[in-house]
Amino acid sequence: MRQGSSTGSRTMVQRHGIARDLTVCGLFTALTAVGAFIKIVIPVGADTMNFTLQWFFVLLAGLLLGSRRAFLSVSTYLLIGLVGIPVFARGGGPSYLIRPTFGFLLGFALAAYVMGKIVEWMHASKPGACLFSATVGYVIYYGMGILYFYFITHFVVVTPDTVGWGAIFAVYCLPTMIPDYILCILAVTVVGKRLSGICAEEKAPLFSARLFRRIAMIAVPSILQQSFISVGNIVIQGVINGFGAGVIAGYAAAVKLNNLVITSLTTLANGVSNYTAQNLGAG
Repeated sequence: MRQGSSTGSRTMVQRHGIARDLTVCGLFTALTAVGAFIKIVIPVGADTMNFTLQWFFVLLAGLLLGSRRAFLSVSTYLLIGLVGIPVFARGGGPSYLIRPTFGFLLGFALAAYVMGKIVEWMHASKPGACLFSATVGYVIYYGMGILYFYFITHFVVVTPDTVGWGAIFAVYCLPTMIPDYILCILAVTVVGKRLSGICAEEKAPLFSARLFRRIAMIAVPSILQQSFISVGNIVIQGVINGFGAGVIAGYAAAVKLNNLVITSLTTLANGVSNYTAQNLGAG
């Protein structure tokens, strides 16, 4: 009887652990997606750069969740965007892979993993150690962005006005580097003052197939649902385009306002429900 009771207890603990991982990873995936729409557009010649709050939530994931869960949460966000859900700053879809700036998004995942791993190795709970971890992630994030930008523009999508290393750094990195490092300091401050009791897991594997399958079981139906909605929006947009520039502009403004309100309320509701489930329902 004791052996059976012990086995049942371990199984229950494992299930609670998986449920916790799913909840936390899903929360940070959603926060990263929301951060893409909190942005400041920076004109850089004929193109534009977006300063968003995505990096802030990636920092929090890396500093709080540990390497495995941080990597899973950011990777899930990238997969959702690549299958066509418009969660990136400029939409979504597989075509993002050949956008020169997609390297910065890849840098999110790598930086989150490395930051989490440093926190695990150093048992970082002091602001100085957390800032070191965030700084390493910051360098990886921009380094990956520069390397990917150079690779795409020189070997995949080659144009006559291809830019070199210096121009990539000056035009596509420098305008956002100082604000992004301020986000590093802000994230470390939040972790140190508000969430200092949360510890990262130790010796966590890079990838969990079981956890990924469970995430996919939840994510795939949502992806299909959003795909149907996106197709419907394309049809509606096609009809609206036939009414002229004035109607198009009005519709675009109404959609932006609607997205702002709905996203804010949905995020607030998700936060309340997660807090209730974890702190009240668990007891």
